Amino acid sequence: MARVLTTKLLDGWEYGQTPSERMCAELLKIEGYEEIQPQAPLGGPDGRKDILCRKDNKKWVAAAFFPSTHQTFSKVKKKFLHDFEGVKRHKAEGFVFFTNQSLTVSEAEKIADLKKIATKIYDVEQIRLLLDAPIGYGVRLEYLGVEMTKEDQIAFWSVLKDDFAKQIGAHQSTLTELRREMLALAHQTRAFIEQVQQPPSLLFARSLQEGLASNFPTSHMSLGQLLWLHRLVLGNAPSSARVGILRNTNVWIGAPGSNATTAKFTPVPAANVKEYIEGLLASWRVGYLALVEADERTRFTEIASFHHKFLEIHPFLDGNGRIARVILRQQVRELIGVNVDSFFSNDVEAYYGSLAEADNGNLHPLTELIKAHADRTSA
Repeated sequence: MARVLTTKLLDGWEYGQTPSERMCAELLKIEGYEEIQPQAPLGGPDGRKDILCRKDNKKWVAAAFFPSTHQTFSKVKKKFLHDFEGVKRHKAEGFVFFTNQSLTVSEAEKIADLKKIATKIYDVEQIRLLLDAPIGYGVRLEYLGVEMTKEDQIAFWSVLKDDFAKQIGAHQSTLTELRREMLALAHQTRAFIEQVQQPPSLLFARSLQEGLASNFPTSHMSLGQLLWLHRLVLGNAPSSARVGILRNTNVWIGAPGSNATTAKFTPVPAANVKEYIEGLLASWRVGYLALVEADERTRFTEIASFHHKFLEIHPFLDGNGRIARVILRQQVRELIGVNVDSFFSNDVEAYYGSLAEADNGNLHPLTELIKAHADRTSA
C-alpha cells in the first residue's frame, strides 16, 4: 500500500540533506507559500535558513531535519532551536520546521510554544498526508519513487474532475473554447504516443506537413514534459527501471569492469542533475526566438550544443541517448524544417568521436554530422 511505503521511506530517509530540502520546498508550494528560495541545497553554509519564503504577506524561514534513524524528542527540539535562530537573523515573521520524526500533538505544541512567533511544524505523519494526497503524488514520485496505486489514480482523477467542473462553472462563457482546447490536446497526445511507439526506422519519418512539430514545440520544453517524454519513450522498460524519474545516484561511462577512476566519462553528480537540466531547458527556451531569426549554421550549432550538454548531464539512469536524439530530431524539424534520418547515430565511431570532440570544446564535428543526416527532401 502506497501510504505504508511512503511512511517507511520517510522514516528511514536515505537520500541525504539536499533532496530533503528540495522536497520540502515543493511541499511549501502545495501549502500555499510563495517566493520560495532554497538557500544552499547543494551544501555549504546557509545562515540558519534552509529555505526562505512568503505567506500571508509575511517572510518565513523553513528548515528540514531528515536523519536516517530515529531521534529522541530532545534531539528534535535541539535541532528546532538551532534552526530557529535563522528567524531573528533574517528578520522573518514565521518559522516552518519539517522533520521525518514522529511527534505527538503535545510534543509539537511544546516545541512551537518555545517561541512567540508564527510557527508551523510538519512531522512525518503530516508530511505523509501531503505526499499521499492527490496534489502531492508528483512530489512523492520524484523524491520517493512511489507511483500511484489504482486507488490513488481514482482519487487523482476525481480531484481533477472536480477542479475542472469548478472552472467550467466559474467560466461558463468560455466552455466552447475549453472544449476546443481539450480536443486539441487529446489529438496531440494521441499523435505523439503513436509517433514514439513506432519502430525506430519509422519513428521520425513523418514530415513537418503533418504538423507534429508545431504540436510539441521545444520552445516550451519544461522538466515536467521531459519526464513525460522519458516515460513515453521507455514505456516498455522493465518495471524496476526508474522511468520518468531523474537519476539520484552518481554514474560513470566506461568499458565493463571500469570504475569511477578509469571511466571514459563521468556525468554531473546526481545532486546537481535537476539544477543542470532545468538550467539547460531554460536556456533553450530563452534563446529560442533568437534562433528562429539566426542563420542556418548557427541553428545547427546550437542544436548540437544542446545535444552534447544533455548527454553531459545524463539526467536519467537509462535512455539518455534515445531521449537526446528524440529532442534533437524535433529541434531540427522546428528550426531547419527537415528531418534527421534514422541512421544519425548508427556510425558509432563517428558519433562518439564527435561527442568526444565536443567534450574538448569543438562542436564542429557533431554539427557537421547532424547536417549530413538532415534529409533535405523532407523540406
